Amino acid sequence: MTFEKQLEHFSVATVEFARRYVRDHLGSSLVYRVVPNQSCDDDHDPREVVYPEDELPRGDAHGPWTAAQVVEFLWRDGRVPAWVDLSVCVAEGDQVVLDLRCCGRYTDDPELIYYKFRDGPTPFSVHSPRFPPGWKEGDPRFHL
Repeated sequence: MTFEKQLEHFSVATVEFARRYVRDHLGSSLVYRVVPNQSCDDDHDPREVVYPEDELPRGDAHGPWTAAQVVEFLWRDGRVPAWVDLSVCVAEGDQVVLDLRCCGRYTDDPELIYYKFRDGPTPFSVHSPRFPPGWKEGDPRFHL
């Protein structure tokens, strides 16, 4: 599966996962906020490339971006981040904003990709929306 198809697949899975927890309408129009360099990259593997110039001030993100813009930014000379954590952060009308928190280490070596599934390695992982303080499993659904 290509990087672009993986992004699409895991984006849909992230929205479906969030629907179990939130009251908000989660539509089908997806946009992305990309937060690069969320890893400690001081002692990275020689098979990895880092881009310290991607660093953003705390709390900042790129976007909202389309999936094509995300792929253009994250796919670099055949390398991708070793991991990308996806979560739903905002729902406005039919639009859903997904946060992509990205590793700063890029690789083209499948052995260095963080998540391994039956279909092969992928940098993408589904994460829950940010839970309200004190919320626990079994509590009512909440608003984003």
